[in-house]
Amino acid sequence: MPKIVDHVERRGQLLDAAGQVLLEHGLDGLTTRRVTDAAGEAKGALSHYFANKDDLVRQLLERFYERIRMRLTERLAGLSGLDALGELMRELLPLDDARLGEAQAELSFVAASVGSPELAVWYHDQRRQLTKVLMRYTKQAQAAEEIDAGRSAKAIADEFLTLMDGLSMQAVLNPSPSHRRVQRQQLRSFLDNLH
Repeated sequence: MPKIVDHVERRGQLLDAAGQVLLEHGLDGLTTRRVTDAAGEAKGALSHYFANKDDLVRQLLERFYERIRMRLTERLAGLSGLDALGELMRELLPLDDARLGEAQAELSFVAASVGSPELAVWYHDQRRQLTKVLMRYTKQAQAAEEIDAGRSAKAIADEFLTLMDGLSMQAVLNPSPSHRRVQRQQLRSFLDNLH
């Protein structure tokens, strides 16, 4: 009797293995051999689930972002305005090992998008969606008079994304507990300056 394969589960296992390889070896080290070895699969297993390496990277990126979205949905449930904005910002900064891994992956994906128009379009779309969410909570906080209503919600979102990008890059390069304290201080200062 032939073995019944759950293709969704198998694809997920391959993506999990690819994520581990990415975190351990970077994007240049994300080879089919390493991924299949990490997944305990035969060398040709990836070709059944991914058209090529760009497809694997794109699906891995989608998986990372979906996990982040699910975590944010849970963390932001019932929050609005400044509370939601602050929580969202804290969740996006690499303040623990899991989020540091996400920051490492994101930097790898950003680098990959430079040479891949398809990834670049997808990545920019994700950033636009995040900007809209930041703007929504900013406008809620402005309407509740929690932060200065005279400032542009788009400018606040852009400033935060610039801060997040810089802090994330520094955290990847220097993943020390003292840097995590600096990130928290920088975020507190940013939020305080919104009043």
